[in-house]
Amino acid sequence: MVYPDNIEQKIDFGVIREQLGKLCASSLGRREADEMAFMTDYQAVLHRLREAEEMIRVLSDSSLQYPRGEINDLRESLTRVRVEGLYLDEQELFALRKSLDYAAALLRFFAGLDAVRFPQLRAMVVGRWSFDVSEVLRVIDKAIDPFGRLKDSASPELGRIRRELSHAQGAVSGAVAAILRRAQASGLLDKDASPVLRG
Repeated sequence: MVYPDNIEQKIDFGVIREQLGKLCASSLGRREADEMAFMTDYQAVLHRLREAEEMIRVLSDSSLQYPRGEINDLRESLTRVRVEGLYLDEQELFALRKSLDYAAALLRFFAGLDAVRFPQLRAMVVGRWSFDVSEVLRVIDKAIDPFGRLKDSASPELGRIRRELSHAQGAVSGAVAAILRRAQASGLLDKDASPVLRG
């Protein structure tokens, strides 16, 4: 069958893309939805319908325990760090860790599906991912804690800087407390006044 060039406008395909995008859990999914195009190849449409039908069955079957998590769009950050001397900040590193962990969980889940019941979904992952993320996760875990903050042990230089900073903060705090006590003893400040350190 031959379709007119403006078939998407005629059937309001943009509305379908928009509605689908609203259901996506990540910006990457929304981008995929935005880039969807009207398909005219019968076999390709049939293939996508089978994938969708299998995914509906996966999500409907609570015994399968579909993993939950998040995939962050880190393309810009990862492109930036290709330049020598540039690095991911702690938020980007934490987002990468969460994304890799979830991606690995998804791959394990789909690879473990029954090949007879879910042939399309299994075919999407089996034999397509040979990269073991566990080593990358171990390296990231050496640098950041479970809350996404850089550990003092992430590098010797960072550990030294943080020790010096802690020492300086202690010295400043002690000096401010001494000044406050003298001011209170002289009657310049109320007895319940307390210092606030910022920055």
